[in-house]
Parts: sequence; C-alpha cells; structure tokens
Amino acid sequence: YFGYQAGLQIPLWFGPTRARIQTSRLAIQQSQNQLDNLSIRWESNLVQKKANLEKIIQELGYYDRDGLPLAKEIVETALKSFESGEIDYLEYIRSLEYATGIEMDHLETLNDFHQAVLDIQYFTLP
Repeated sequence: YFGYQAGLQIPLWFGPTRARIQTSRLAIQQSQNQLDNLSIRWESNLVQKKANLEKIIQELGYYDRDGLPLAKEIVETALKSFESGEIDYLEYIRSLEYATGIEMDHLETLNDFHQAVLDIQYFTLP
C-alpha cells in the first residue's frame, strides 16, 4: 500500500506574522536611534576635546611668550640680588619657589596638551 500526498499550506491567521514583522521593524528603528544618539554624543565629545586643546595651546603660548622668560629673569635677578646682599636668604628662596612654580605650571600645561592630543587621536581612530 504505497501512496503520495501533496498539499498547499495557506495560513488562516496572518496576525502572528504581521506582529513579528512589526516587532522586527521596531527593533531596527530602535537600533538606528541608538546609533544616531551615539554618533551625536561622539561628535559632541570630539568638539569639546578640540576646544579644550585650543585653550591649552593658548596657555602654552602664554608660557612660551611671557611665563618662562619671566621665570628665568626672576631666578637671575634673585641670584644677583642675593650675591650683592640686597635680599636675604629667605627672599632668595621665595623667588626661586615662585620661578619654579611657573615652570611647574608650564610642565603641567604641557602634560595636559599631550593628554588632549592623545584623546583626540583616540577618538579619531578608524
């Protein structure tokens, strides 16, 4: 007793299929919104980091133009004044501390510059 059977399947209820399609569309839309949000946040952070870099470059310009020559002049003047007896040891040390503070601030700003450049490079890597 051998037999073959062929048939055609027609869904009686289209509701579950439509619901799955609608769910898939909503998931795609949600993913696209998340991607857009991340892109906006990324660009905002990059713009902020570039603005910070510009500020640091201006600070470094101050140190190169005014701060470091001033520190060098303070040290030279303090040394000459101390050797000639115009100021005592305490004032000499204070002058050296002030000049060293200027130089340390320059180095901290230089470190901030390098950190900002690294951050920008990190954000712009492919």
